[in-house]
Amino acid sequence: MQSWRGHGFRGKGLNPNVAPEQTVFAQRSIYSNEGDGRRIMVELANNIENLEFIISKAREYDVQVPAVDEDSGSNPGDDRDVDILDASIGNPTRKELFAAISSLNEDERIELLALMWVGRGDFSATEWEEALSTASERHNGREAKYLIGTPLLGDYIEEGLVALGFDVETYDNE
Repeated sequence: MQSWRGHGFRGKGLNPNVAPEQTVFAQRSIYSNEGDGRRIMVELANNIENLEFIISKAREYDVQVPAVDEDSGSNPGDDRDVDILDASIGNPTRKELFAAISSLNEDERIELLALMWVGRGDFSATEWEEALSTASERHNGREAKYLIGTPLLGDYIEEGLVALGFDVETYDNE
C-alpha cells in the first residue's frame, strides 16, 4: 500500500490563486463514531483550495448536464437524441474539470475517489484508511472519467471533507 503522507500539490495550476510555495497540507483529527473516545488523524495529500476548485467546477458541470427523466420510458439513443452525450464531451466546464482531476498525482486522485465515497456514504469517516485502500486497489488511471460521471460529485467531495472534519468554502472563480 502506498504512503498517503508527504505528497502535496505543487503548482499544477488548478487554483490560480494558490502559488506553489503557499501549498499547505491539511490535517485534522476526528473522533471515532464507535463512542470509544478514539481520535483518528487524517492528513490529506490534496490541497484544500484545489479541492474547493474541483468542487466548484463539479457543481458548475452538474447544473449544465440535462436531467434524465426515469419515468418517461423513452430511450434517448433510440429516439436519435444522441447529441446530449456529444455536447457534454465538448463542454468547456467538463474539460476544465477533467483537466483539474487528471493533473492530480496518483495519490491525490486516489484520495479524491476515497473522499467521494465517504461523502456518498459508502464508507464512514472512521473507515478512511479502508476507503483509501479500496480506492488504491481500484485505481486504474480513469478516475477523472469515473468521477465526472458521478452525479452530485461536488456535493459528495464536500460531504467527505466535512465528515473528516475539514471546513470547506465555496471556491470563487470570479
